[in-house]
Amino acid sequence: MTGNIIVIGGHGSLGKHLPAQPGLIVSDLRLEASADELTAAFTQGNISTVINFAAMTDPAICEANPQLTYAINADAVEKLYQAASNAGCRKFVQVSTSHVYGVSSELKYFATDDPCHPRSVYGKSKRQAEERLLKLAEDSTTEMSIVRIFSVVSTQLREGFLYKNLINRAKSKDYSSIQGLNSVRDFIHAKDAVAIVMKAAETPNCPVIINACSGKGTSIRSLVEQVYTEYGADPHQIENFFDESEDGDYLVGEPSSPFIDSADFQSDRL
Repeated sequence: MTGNIIVIGGHGSLGKHLPAQPGLIVSDLRLEASADELTAAFTQGNISTVINFAAMTDPAICEANPQLTYAINADAVEKLYQAASNAGCRKFVQVSTSHVYGVSSELKYFATDDPCHPRSVYGKSKRQAEERLLKLAEDSTTEMSIVRIFSVVSTQLREGFLYKNLINRAKSKDYSSIQGLNSVRDFIHAKDAVAIVMKAAETPNCPVIINACSGKGTSIRSLVEQVYTEYGADPHQIENFFDESEDGDYLVGEPSSPFIDSADFQSDRL
C-alpha cells in the first residue's frame, strides 16, 4: 500500500491504543476545519487512507446539546469524507458505534444488516453519519468502511465510559445504587477494537460495515463484580446489587466473520 494513513481524533481514549508504525499519522486536524483545508492536508501529506475517530460520545452531553452533536457527528463527517474523496484517498474508515442498533428486550445478536433503531441523540447522530457516508460512497472511488464498536473496556478510557466510571466508584468504595445491573452488553478491549479498525484500514475490499465485538453477552452486574473485586471493594455492599426486579435490555453483536476471527482478540477481555 502506498501513501500514509491519517487518523482524525486519535488523541482520545481509543486513539491511545493505536500502534506506533511508519506511515501512521495521528493528526491534530479537527473536524471543524474547512473542506479545502482538509483536502489540502490530505494531498500534501500523501494520504491514502483516512480514519475518523473524532466524535462527541458522552451520552449526557449529546442529549443536552443535540444541534452541536449532529454538527460534529454527522455534518462534519460528511465533509471529511468529501475532502478525502476530493484528495483522491484510497480508503476512508468511519469509527461508529453499536448504539446505532438500539437495544433488544431479549437476547439477540445484532448483525450488520439488522435494522437500526437508535434511541439516544448520540446513536441517532452516528447513524445519520453512516447513512450519509453510504450514499456518498456510491459515487466516489474512495472505498468506505464503517466499524461499529461495541462496549469497550480499558484502564485508559476517559471519564464518562462505563468501565472508567466503575473503576472510580470501586476505588472510592462507592456503594450507592447502580442503574442497569440486569442489562447485558458485549464488551471488547479497546486495544482489540482499534486493531480491527486498523485491519479495516489496511485491507482492500473489506466489508462496508463491520461489527467490532466479542459476540459474548456479559451482564453489567458481572462487570461490576469483577471491577469492584479487582480494586479491593466488596460489590455485594452495593445497595441494589442483589435486586433483579428491574428489567434489563440487551446489546450484543454478531462479529463480522470471516473478516474478524479469534486471532483479532489479543487482549484480556470478558
